[in-house]
Amino acid sequence: MRLIVRRLIDDIWHNLRIMSNKIEILIPKLIRRIRQERALSQEDLAHKAGLDRTYISAIERGVRNITIKSLSKILVALELDIDMFSAELMYENRRD
Repeated sequence: MRLIVRRLIDDIWHNLRIMSNKIEILIPKLIRRIRQERALSQEDLAHKAGLDRTYISAIERGVRNITIKSLSKILVALELDIDMFSAELMYENRRD
């Protein structure tokens, strides 16, 4: 059992190390993809999240780094919990 847990932890750390190099690209790309899948405009998302449309645009373009607080607001607006977002992030990482 300990060996299985250890391998799982090693796999998670390996994936995180690989993903950390691309995180600034993956998060904006994922936010845009999910927003578009939900048929929301940047303005709609901004309104639901209580953020400015230009900030949403800058995040999606990778011009601005997103804060944890803003990410949280965006996830609530997209009706997405952190676990699902993490899973989508891992999926997006494997696609690239």
